[in-house]
Amino acid sequence: MTIDLSKLLNNHRSMSNEKTVLIIDGTNLFVRCFCAYPTLNTDGHTIGGAFGFLESMFSFVKTYNINKVIVVFDGQGGSVRRKKMYKGYKSGKHKGLKLNRLTESKTESTDKESERQIRRLIEYLNNLPVVQLIMDGVEADDVISILVNSSELDDYKYKFIMSSDKDYLQLVSENIQVYNPTKKIMYSPKKVVEEFGIIPENFVYYKAFIGDRSDNIPSFGSIGEKNIIKFFPEIRNIKIEDLDFFYNRAKDLISEGKKYKGLDNLISDFDKLELNYKLIQLHNVDVSYHTKSAIGRILQDFVPSSYDYEFRQMFAFDGLFSRINDFDSWHRNFVNRLKS
Repeated sequence: MTIDLSKLLNNHRSMSNEKTVLIIDGTNLFVRCFCAYPTLNTDGHTIGGAFGFLESMFSFVKTYNINKVIVVFDGQGGSVRRKKMYKGYKSGKHKGLKLNRLTESKTESTDKESERQIRRLIEYLNNLPVVQLIMDGVEADDVISILVNSSELDDYKYKFIMSSDKDYLQLVSENIQVYNPTKKIMYSPKKVVEEFGIIPENFVYYKAFIGDRSDNIPSFGSIGEKNIIKFFPEIRNIKIEDLDFFYNRAKDLISEGKKYKGLDNLISDFDKLELNYKLIQLHNVDVSYHTKSAIGRILQDFVPSSYDYEFRQMFAFDGLFSRINDFDSWHRNFVNRLKS
């Protein structure tokens, strides 16, 4: 079921006096656009990843009256901490990216194209009033978790996360919503319940059971999606405080004579469920005080500014003017919203 966009837009128009911030999982959105957009520049190189990213960002800012944009990319070595816990973490992720079938490259490998495009995207963002965060040793999702709870963003009542990564759904609240650009769905607490049958506060436990294919995190035993709710119905509407709830409930069910292998596995392999939880949870991320302070300083010191001539020159060089109707209005609308 897709969201009622007209109703959502009316709700957001009623929030027009409240400050809003858009936080983009840069790596996630770039990979989606890189694979989906067949756009070529004047030199015959693909530029769809960068262009698609800009188009998605500009459109969202206009539609939802955004006042501030923060783009977060995975830092170098960002996966190391989780790979120390589980060596298979993100094994093979983003390797062998496939471009849209309409795009043919005669000069570069796909990996080199993606590297070149993401550098180009960062150059574009450098000329816009957008905060960019790339913290070495930290993944984007950890930084975004810090951001939505940062005191530097207390003035922004509504925070929107743009990403197709379901892990962010554990952060959803009345003031924090997740927009999936692939499905074009905005996840509010109500929408999470409608689609998954559980409240956002418990989504991290749900993910710990079902795993995460995109990050190569295996599912847990034989307790599937339906059985999670069957054996642990509280997950639907009562906030669960910790994983011990599932362990204790499994023991109770077994002692009551419930015969199910998945319950036995939960008891015997509880450490595997704990590992999945540690890999997925974003409520208490293991990030140093130094890194958190650095993020805070970047937000405090940021002055929204744009370099319109440079941005226009890049757009012309990449041959993208034909892709946008009324470039001046498109660009000015975005810049003015974030500089006001």
